[in-house]
Amino acid sequence: MQVVRKRWKRLAALALLWFIALFPIPVLPIWGVSVNEQALTGIVIILVVISVPMALLAIFMK
Repeated sequence: MQVVRKRWKRLAALALLWFIALFPIPVLPIWGVSVNEQALTGIVIILVVISVPMALLAIFMK
């Protein structure tokens, strides 16, 4: 738990990345933008693949 307290800024940046990437998706139809499910799946997969090593680096990097 002490590691998380030391590196909360890096983890907050990672959470911000998730927020920026995924927040607009539910409100896009309200703005009149059609959402392509295949593109959305690709975005989520890429975000997960990038986020796993970044989270591990944020926690365990000195």
